[in-house]
Amino acid sequence: MATSDPSILTNSKNRNGCALFSMDNVILWEDAEPVLEDRIFRKAHHWIKNYPWPLVERFSTEEYISSYTLVYTLCTQKPPHNYSEMCHKFIGDMAEKYAMRPGLRRNAFIKYVTGCFKYLDRFYVRRLELPGLDEYMDRVMDRATPTPQDIWKAQLHLVKKAFKKWACDEDLLGHTHADGGVAKKREREWWDENAVDEGKKACASE
Repeated sequence: MATSDPSILTNSKNRNGCALFSMDNVILWEDAEPVLEDRIFRKAHHWIKNYPWPLVERFSTEEYISSYTLVYTLCTQKPPHNYSEMCHKFIGDMAEKYAMRPGLRRNAFIKYVTGCFKYLDRFYVRRLELPGLDEYMDRVMDRATPTPQDIWKAQLHLVKKAFKKWACDEDLLGHTHADGGVAKKREREWWDENAVDEGKKACASE
C-alpha cells in the first residue's frame, strides 16, 4: 500500500540512531527526495568541506547501509512507484546544485554519492547503456562550473553596465573636459566596437 507518511522513512532506528527502512509499505518519491538530499548530498558536502581526512571515516556503516537501502527500495518497487529514473535525474540535479559549493572536493563527493547509488549504477544505468554515475556527475558538474570565458563575459557585462551608467551621469552633469567630452565619447565608442573582440582574443590565448 502506498503511503505519503514520511514516518515510514524514520519509523525505526538502530542503537546509533540511524533510520532503518521498512519494506512493508511503498515509499513515495516526495517523501524520499528530501531524505536523500539531507542524508547523502548535504552531509557529504558538510564533511568534505569541514574535515581534511578521508570521507569514509566520517560515515558509519549503518549510515551507508541505510542510504543504500533507501535507494534500493526506490529502484525495486513495482510501477508506478519505481523511481529509478527519478533517482537518476535527481543525481544530476544535485550534482549541478552542489558543483559550485565552497570547499567541495569533487572526487570525494562523487565517490561517496555513487557508492550510495551503486544499485542504480549496476542495473538501471547499465541496462539503458548510460554513462556511469561517476562520469555522469562529473559531466554535469563541469557544465555547471563557469569557464574562464564565462567569467570574463560576466565581468564584461558588469563593466559595460558601469560604463553606461557613467555615460548617463556625465550627460546629466555636463562635460568637464576642455574638448567638450569628445575624448570620453571616442573611448566609449572604441569600447563598444572592440572590447568583445579583444576579450575573445585574451581568452583564446590562455
